[in-house]
Amino acid sequence: MRLRPATHRYLKAFLYITVIVLVNAVSLKFFFHLDLTRSKRFSLSETSRKVVATLSEPLTVKVFFTRRLPAPYNGVRRYLRDLLEEYAVCGNRYFAYRFHDVDPDDGQLANKASSNRSLALDYGIEPVQIQTIEKDEVKFQKAFMGMVLIHGDCIEKINAVTSTDGLEYRLTTAMEKLSRKVSALLALDRPVRVKLFLSSDLNRVAPVMKIGDLEQYAAELRQAVDRLNARAYGKLVFKRLDPSTDQDAAGQAELYQLPRIKWPRLENAKVEAGRGTMGLVVAVGERWRKIALLQTVRLPVIGTRYRLTSVERIKEQIDLSLNALLGINADLGYLADHGTPRPGPSLPSVPDGEMEKFTSLVSRNYRIKPVRLEDGIPEGLKCLLIVSPKQKFTDWELYQIDQALMRGTNLAFFIDVLKPKRNRRGLTELAGLETGLEKLLRHWGIDIEKAMVLDKQCYRQQQPRFMGGGRRPIYFAPIVKQDKIATEPAWMRPIKRLVVFQAAPVRPLNEILSKNGLAACKLFASSDKSWTIGEKDLPEPDMLRPPPPADMASRPLAYLVRGRFPSCFKDRPIPVKDADKEDKESDGVGKEEKNPDNSREPRTANQVTPEGILAGQSPPAAIFVMGSGKMLSDILLDSEGKSNNAIFVMNLIDALNDRADRAVMRGKQQTLNPLHPASAELKTLIKSFCIAGLPLLVILCGLGVWWHRRRRQKRIREKLGRRQER
Repeated sequence: MRLRPATHRYLKAFLYITVIVLVNAVSLKFFFHLDLTRSKRFSLSETSRKVVATLSEPLTVKVFFTRRLPAPYNGVRRYLRDLLEEYAVCGNRYFAYRFHDVDPDDGQLANKASSNRSLALDYGIEPVQIQTIEKDEVKFQKAFMGMVLIHGDCIEKINAVTSTDGLEYRLTTAMEKLSRKVSALLALDRPVRVKLFLSSDLNRVAPVMKIGDLEQYAAELRQAVDRLNARAYGKLVFKRLDPSTDQDAAGQAELYQLPRIKWPRLENAKVEAGRGTMGLVVAVGERWRKIALLQTVRLPVIGTRYRLTSVERIKEQIDLSLNALLGINADLGYLADHGTPRPGPSLPSVPDGEMEKFTSLVSRNYRIKPVRLEDGIPEGLKCLLIVSPKQKFTDWELYQIDQALMRGTNLAFFIDVLKPKRNRRGLTELAGLETGLEKLLRHWGIDIEKAMVLDKQCYRQQQPRFMGGGRRPIYFAPIVKQDKIATEPAWMRPIKRLVVFQAAPVRPLNEILSKNGLAACKLFASSDKSWTIGEKDLPEPDMLRPPPPADMASRPLAYLVRGRFPSCFKDRPIPVKDADKEDKESDGVGKEEKNPDNSREPRTANQVTPEGILAGQSPPAAIFVMGSGKMLSDILLDSEGKSNNAIFVMNLIDALNDRADRAVMRGKQQTLNPLHPASAELKTLIKSFCIAGLPLLVILCGLGVWWHRRRRQKRIREKLGRRQER
């Protein structure tokens, strides 16, 4: 039976529509997409897939994002929606997300939008101010650009999502942190004590200090803790203490070293002389954290002004303190003696080179654990940072570091081997710095030369106009470009450019490495236009002159060594702790038993016990070595963690803490992608082609088109002529 043509067309259309509907229905469950970017920027990493797929309790992401935003913020919203959709596809039934409207036009949804804005503020999502340009006018607009993750009763917020950079990393780490926090709170067998120390005597002087009603402030703090308690499985216990009337409370305030306020007799205000204490303490067992409630601001001419820390800020500080006390973040060991810089905010009395930005970046995912060799290095520590030590290590202290590596603790050395100082002539001089760590490193196959690398490919400082302007080269701040940066391991691939400062060359001792089966990877090096200076007078930057090209060569600046390291103290006597220090030790950790005859002769491992005291070889471990402690200083890092230097440092710390997959995930968002360096001849060739070659190519194309048309016209005339002849 043959169908009519019209019926046949309708049947084909019906079949096509049916196929399209079925394909779309199947694609809702089974689909794929192609991500052709080199870093797989628009695809979830394997770590994110694993985290979201192994959720055991519901996790909800609530997004508060203004819709009508100018570029580039509108692209952030689209990227965030696509990213959450990827999480939802890869996750199980426990993952869900929702976008809350906070800016509808009008009508029935206006009340709902107002309710959503109030909900966002309750979660601590504050609107941010962005700049827009409309009709040649610069305008400022407030927009909600944040989200909260809710897992059980715990909440983690991500505020001010103004860029797509590192968004997947932030989401995945927030999910992991929430999961660990829920487990830690449920396993807690004691309450978390939140103690408010507020002297009643302060009520008399509060009007003079213009800090408002302290009783109302205390009530607001209690309400804030109650709200936090509802999200912490009821583990928080709030208690107010008055050191003015309670001697026990005064003793506790002294123990916690809370700040005190003292004032004389104020005749005009009719206030008697007195003193008071004000502070907040979060304690779990014997561990505690204190939070400042009063901020002091010194203004010129006006004088000292006081203000209370906002309740919202206090809530954030309590949550951060809770994370630290519960061990939500992994410990990162930091050597806190031998003159190393103090991580944390800089103080006027502390010399430059502090690491405030580094501390801020690391604290997002780690808890910096100060390590003092006098107390021993804790077992189970995955990584120990040793940054710019200035004092010499004893053999016993070197033994502590050696045995930490033998237990599997990875080590990161940022060592200065030269230090600038003034000589008798008043000139800056580079003097060698011996700490004893060099012996350990040489035993493990790495040597740091006592020299400083200078490079023509360096940072250039803009000079002020009164000094002639222009850009002055800072030769001891080399710029490391892509061709001198390793692409293995994988977490190094996103790093395209680095800036180093006052770095010494690092040299592998191949004989020792080969003998012990260790693998050394050069992470980055200076350019081919670099040279070194040793222990001598250091001229001013304007006086430095590069040597002849024949004396220049690339110098390695950082190495990563992996393998099973031999102990530096194997088959040697175990060092004896210094007697003076030993007398000062309290009973317990790190104290050694004295010889019966009080002799100073070291005891070998066999004399102490038959076995198990000295580990002769480490499990698989890693050592990072760089001849510059400035790599972690504020002058080379940014507070947002988006620069290449910051990404390198954080990736390195992740890798040394067995989180290399997290490091790869962070690097996916790196947008700096410089061109590969080209020779002067190639640049001239490209420039000549752009100036003369492109116009010539256009002319040749035009002649080709003209010739093709002429031939076509000729063929047409020939065909018409043959038809007329017929």
